[in-house]
Amino acid sequence: MKNRRLKYIITICILLILAALVLAGGNFYRGIAKDPMSAFETPSPTPSPASSPSLSPSPSPTLSPEEQLMGQADTDFMRNRVNILILGWDQSPERDDENSVLYRDEDNNFRSDVLMLLTVDFEGNTAHLISIPRDTMAKIYNTKGHWKINAAFAKGGSVEGDGFEYAIKTVENLMGVPIDYYAGVNMEGLKAVVDAMGGVEFDVDQEITLNGRTLTPGLQLMDGQKVLDYCRARKGYGTDVDRADRQQRMLFAIFHQFKEANSLVTLPKIYLSVKDYIHTNLSLEQIAALSVFALDLTPDVNLFRHTLEGRYINGTVYNGASFYVLDTTALKTLMKDIFGVDIEVDYRYDYRYVRDNAVR
Repeated sequence: MKNRRLKYIITICILLILAALVLAGGNFYRGIAKDPMSAFETPSPTPSPASSPSLSPSPSPTLSPEEQLMGQADTDFMRNRVNILILGWDQSPERDDENSVLYRDEDNNFRSDVLMLLTVDFEGNTAHLISIPRDTMAKIYNTKGHWKINAAFAKGGSVEGDGFEYAIKTVENLMGVPIDYYAGVNMEGLKAVVDAMGGVEFDVDQEITLNGRTLTPGLQLMDGQKVLDYCRARKGYGTDVDRADRQQRMLFAIFHQFKEANSLVTLPKIYLSVKDYIHTNLSLEQIAALSVFALDLTPDVNLFRHTLEGRYINGTVYNGASFYVLDTTALKTLMKDIFGVDIEVDYRYDYRYVRDNAVR
């Protein structure tokens, strides 16, 4: 029973790091919440007591699931900072159905329409979530030409191929920082998580109609389909930057709700609902530590969100496609502010250069 409970704790941590939930939450051993680094400290050996004339040996203490988790911690992980690429790709039952007009065949892989970099400064006790708009012009790893960054995952063969590697190397090249970890979930995974947690209380800011379904404004309890529609809507509802803002606000609302609930009673249901949707190279030990760290996060205090700045440019010299082209000056400033590093940028991917060389 304890091992099953431990599995549920770990699994919910995975969910809250992924694109669906980002930023792990969970009900962990609060004695170390104020000092997350203690999760990585190897306990000093306890001296053996002197022999006793007692006829019966003292029973070994039974470790709680939380204590077992601490004993599994990777002591080399998150000493200073860890970067995790979070992806949400456009796979759905309709796109898996060969008889659907939305079907994606083997030559048309799924794209990462949600792409975020989560960076956690473990010693500095801060975390930043950075959205990268799907239409961002980027140099795709191992691919010639100019592409929208959401194509990187597809060019690598999506989840069945090397999609995560292609996406990571593409974002590393764009943002100038190393990324060692990834976590991803598809659209059905997001719906499953939200439904399993009983919905999300959220104040919808505008009416949204998508695929015949209408989401009305106002504070309401949203199920998985409504959350997905709110996060996916784009055409007619602003740009992808606006969509990224909606996605971030929804993720923060989910994070807040999990943190406030402070309960393990729904974990078995959530685990059974979403276990088949999870893709990550984070180990269980690393996820546990991230979850302990998340207990002390508060939006706008030590948890921040950003979206890369840029401009939309239509009808450029690159196959007549429209792109979201970055302001590389703003990118350099953001990387300096968050990571404390001076990155090199390619001026040919700056909106000023592309604007001045566009073919109208």
